[in-house]
Amino acid sequence: MAYKGYIGLIFVTAIIIGCIFISGCLEQTSENNKLGFNTYENVLEGIKMEYPASWTKIENPTKDVLVTFMPNAGDTRRGVFNVTVIVNDSLDLETYLDIYWKNLDFMFMDYQVLSVDHAYLADGDAYSILLIFIDDEYTFKRWDTWTVRDPILYMLTFQSDITYYDEYLGSVEKMVGHFEITQ
Repeated sequence: MAYKGYIGLIFVTAIIIGCIFISGCLEQTSENNKLGFNTYENVLEGIKMEYPASWTKIENPTKDVLVTFMPNAGDTRRGVFNVTVIVNDSLDLETYLDIYWKNLDFMFMDYQVLSVDHAYLADGDAYSILLIFIDDEYTFKRWDTWTVRDPILYMLTFQSDITYYDEYLGSVEKMVGHFEITQ
């Protein structure tokens, strides 16, 4: 009988330890959710999306890039998320895919395509391409996803040194998932 008491005590102790462990995991997850997201909206271009509140927002950094978000403005290796908007009457999803393939060799000297997928972006068909490339001594991972709403191409690009890529992937997935075309 005393033996059964010890087994029960061990069982109860294991359950308590498991609950404490799970509670710690949930606390960590809720801590990540506390980071918060802001809403970016550009009425003129007809887009809206969520982005991490702690990230730097830079509007119109280049001619075609509408907005850039960065987890660390002082270190582009940590990550750069660009929203590109291009107006072109002759673009459709497949045509842009052909253009994309033709330009890869000009964009990157040393790259490897990891995946090419049909995707869904802003309630429409899209393409999603994941690749790695080497720039100087660093290896970057890049995720491009785009959709076309005649006559406009909307392209979302995230790239980061592979060391940091997974650290920001959850936030980037939320950004892509909450991207809206409002016109």
